[in-house]
Amino acid sequence: MARIVARGSLICPVCKCSLQRLILLGSGKLLKISEVSRKVPSTIYNGLKYYFCCEDCREKFLKNPEYYINESKNIVVCPVCFVERDKSNAIKIEYQSLEVYTCGCPHCEEAFINDPSSFLETIEE
Repeated sequence: MARIVARGSLICPVCKCSLQRLILLGSGKLLKISEVSRKVPSTIYNGLKYYFCCEDCREKFLKNPEYYINESKNIVVCPVCFVERDKSNAIKIEYQSLEVYTCGCPHCEEAFINDPSSFLETIEE
């Protein structure tokens, strides 16, 4: 089943970093979420798949998954600049019944509003 998500939405639940931003910084190449998910360590816990920036974070998660899930549940990634924010400090924009959170700077909010489709991705579940 396909669904639309905000670009940059994969985060490491341990260090709470945007996985797309890390790969972009390391390689200079922007990858789609589906490409990122194939390149990074992952694990399944309680039927959900979690992705990590490195094997050390995956191993740390496995020692106390509930703690890391709880710690990262309100973290969102701005689809424009890939910065991580707590939902309470981000700007929520509703677009075609999708909640998208930007970092809060006027540039990112305006960029998303002016061209939302360029900051969204279709992923297969």
